Formats: sequence, C-alpha cells, structure tokens
Amino acid sequence: MAVWICATDLRYNIQPATLWRSVTVISQIQGMNANAPILSSWIATVWLAACIRLSTEYRRDTQGSITVLDSTASLLPSKAQFLSGEGDFDSPKLNFVNETVYDWWYFDAVSDDGDSSITVCFFTSSSTAFPFLHLCRCLIINFSHIQVAPPHYPCSAASRNVDLQVCPHVGWANAIPDGNASVDMTIAGSRLRFHGSAYHDKNWSDVPFTSTTKTWYWGRTRIGPYSVVWFYVLTPQHTEHASAYIANKGKIRHAACAGAIVMPILNRNAPSATDTLPIGFRVEFNTPGEHSPLVNITIFNGLIIASAGPSYIRWIGNSTGCVMGDCGLQGFGTLEQFRL
Repeated sequence: MAVWICATDLRYNIQPATLWRSVTVISQIQGMNANAPILSSWIATVWLAACIRLSTEYRRDTQGSITVLDSTASLLPSKAQFLSGEGDFDSPKLNFVNETVYDWWYFDAVSDDGDSSITVCFFTSSSTAFPFLHLCRCLIINFSHIQVAPPHYPCSAASRNVDLQVCPHVGWANAIPDGNASVDMTIAGSRLRFHGSAYHDKNWSDVPFTSTTKTWYWGRTRIGPYSVVWFYVLTPQHTEHASAYIANKGKIRHAACAGAIVMPILNRNAPSATDTLPIGFRVEFNTPGEHSPLVNITIFNGLIIASAGPSYIRWIGNSTGCVMGDCGLQGFGTLEQFRL
C-alpha cells in the first residue's frame, strides 16, 4: 500500500542532536480560501525552542525573532537563504512567499519488505511557482522516525557557511538521509502499520521551478548497512548538477557534488515508442584517482506512489549492487523523476 499526501497543515517535532520522534501530520483545509494562492497551514516546533506557525499567517523564525506574513501571496520580492548558518537547519528559507517562489518539506517511509510506503510533502507555494499542487482533504497520521544517518547539504556535511544550492536558485537541506520509521495510520477505513526506513529533506527556490529544472532525478535507498542518497538536475540551459551521499554506522562516508552519475534504464520492449518512463536507474559515485566507483547500484522501479502525468512520477523500488567495495547488497528505496 502506498500513500501520497500533499499536506496543508503540518506538525512535527525536531529533537536535539537531530533525533526525530512523534511526527504528526494533519492535512486539511482550515481557515483558508479555496482560491488562496498560498497552499499551506502549519505549526512546527524547531529544536524545542522556536515556534513557527502558519495558519492565517506565515511566520519565519530567525535566531529567536519572528517575522509574520499574511497567508496570501506577498507582492514583495522574496529573498532566499542559500548560505548555511543563517538559521535552523530545517527552518523556512524564504523571507516572503510571493507567487514565484516555493519552500517545501518532504517526508517518506518505506516498509522493510518494500510492500508499503507513505509520502508526505508540505508546501508553501503557489501553483505558479510549483505547478503540481492541489489542496487535499483532511487526514490525520501519526508516525515516528529516528535518524540513523547524519544530515548534509548538497556538497558537504552539515556545517556553517557552505552553499545550499543543489543547482542555481534551488536549495536543498537533507535533515534525515536515513532513519528508522514506525507508521500507524488509517485512511478511508483501512489501517496501515509498518516499520521501515524513513527520509526527510526540504527544497526551496526564489524563482519558479520550471525556470531551473528540465530534468530532475532524486533517490534514496538503504542498501545493506549503507544509506545512499543521490540528486541530479539538468537545467533548461543544459547544465548538469549532481550530489552524492553515503553514510554507514552513523557516520558520513562521502558527501560531494562531483562524480555522481544517474542514468535512467529504459524499457526496450515497451509497446509504444512514446512510452519513455524508465523501468529503473543506475547510480554511480566516482572519485578522482579511484578505479572502482564508490557506488554502483541499480534500482528497479516497483510501485508508483505519486504522479502528475508524464512530467512527474515517484516510485518505490528494489536496489542491488556495490557500495564502497561491498557487493551483493540489496535494499529498498524511493526515487523520483521530473521531466519538463
């Protein structure tokens, strides 16, 4: 069973030392005009200190001070944070939310047997900035996850004064590259309970999504004892950008923006020449001077868990291959594709 939720009200707790517990997501339309351009309403507690609230307002916490914005789109230009250390790791990264910017928080969990998953994504955006949004009905979900892999930015471990852009004008902060998840939820009268691996990150931009992205491949897998995350973006100007991450036993083994190769595997036996959806991806991480790649894995797409026509699709799938010289590894993960 797979569940995709576009959340308009999000509650979560971030504990010290990036240990996350008791995540509650409430997706509902509450106190919002159905035609309002900002599709969000949320409450969050960050590092047990700062309360950030967005119901009929949008509040951004910056070192103890709170800026309050109206929930309708601002007419002012928005400034995005693209340098680390100016606020909390997972805090909002825009000072204003106008019609051309977006900021989102993404969560997923995949069961240990690969048969079930849940995906929750909370947006502060308009459909102009991110043209795949829609409002959702009320759902209440309780799940928890405990981090097992350290957080990171596109090109490095989490540290101060580093670039947060995975490609120009697109920020990325991966708070939980891998975690242990416990999910218990009821939707449409059916109960979903499982234990498995969890993931959480956030993206944001000060320009519309379509102006920065032509092709986007992202994925994460727990394969053997390793946590692996990859990110590849091809811009409309045909410039490639990539990020590669490996963790093992609670430590980062590799975090870099160079040497990551993500290749879709096409179905050569597809009944139609227009059927261009990949059946999987091959992922390699290479380092200068090394003869063997740090990562050489194949992920075959399984269950489709979200889609928006041919432009966007997300899967859970099986991963096999080698990581840091350990071969014959197997695992499960989540992966997505944008092709605009």
